Amino acid sequence: MNNTPNKGFKMAIPFIAGVALGGLAIYAFNNRKIIKDKLICGFQKGKDVAVKTLNSQNQDAKTEPKKRATRAKKQPPKPETITDAK
Repeated sequence: MNNTPNKGFKMAIPFIAGVALGGLAIYAFNNRKIIKDKLICGFQKGKDVAVKTLNSQNQDAKTEPKKRATRAKKQPPKPETITDAK
C-alpha cells in the first residue's frame, strides 16, 4: 500500500493556488478602470522618456563635431623616372 502521511498537504497546494488566482481575477475585473488608467499613464510616461531621449540624440548628431588638430602627414618620395637613352 501507499502510505504517505503528507498526502493531504500535497493535494491542498493546487486548491490554494486556484483560490488565489480566482481572487486576483475577481479583484482585477472589479477594478479594471483603475488598472487601465494606471497602465495608460505608465505607457505615456515611457513614451515621453523615449521621445525625449530620441530628440536629445538627434540634437547631438546635428552639432558639428569638434575638429582635432592633426599633424601634417609626410608625403612619400616620388619615384624617379628612369629614361633609357637609345
